[in-house]
Amino acid sequence: MFRGCKPIDTETLKKELKSSMGIITVEENCLGGGYGSAVLETICDEFGCVKVPFKRIGIRDHFVEHAAQNILRTEENIDVDSVKSAILEMLREHY
Repeated sequence: MFRGCKPIDTETLKKELKSSMGIITVEENCLGGGYGSAVLETICDEFGCVKVPFKRIGIRDHFVEHAAQNILRTEENIDVDSVKSAILEMLREHY
């Protein structure tokens, strides 16, 4: 597992890419221009277009209504169960 923030640690990311079954980024922010985008850009810029399953989890580009955080996380599929489902789905699709 690679945990990180910006700026992206390219050396650690390179090691993870070699042994990775896939990459899933999770953030409580907008997907566009977010952490997942930065990781994907770094992979392409530093290592070329590496063929590895990749999924970004975060808030889609739409207006988010006000609500309690647990409700919003569930609605935006960034709660624990949704992340777990995304991981299992990636494994089923690619392995």
